[in-house]
Amino acid sequence: MSKIEFIVELFEDPEVGGFVADVVNLPGCMSQGETKEEALENVEKAIKVYLEVVGKPKLGEKPKLITKKVVEIPQVTV
Repeated sequence: MSKIEFIVELFEDPEVGGFVADVVNLPGCMSQGETKEEALENVEKAIKVYLEVVGKPKLGEKPKLITKKVVEIPQVTV
């Protein structure tokens, strides 16, 4: 069976504690865990479910853009 590689960014979540794993090349595919290892295990499961639901991405394919909007917010002084 051939394998597909995905880029996963791992972030520490200071607000809740634990870690968040975000799959860079699968928009919206992410998971979390109390430890780095748990977050990575959970994101592997999330990738499998994502692929079952959305399908296997084609190399270099970007998701279809639904809308694009400029959001303006008041300037914050630091």
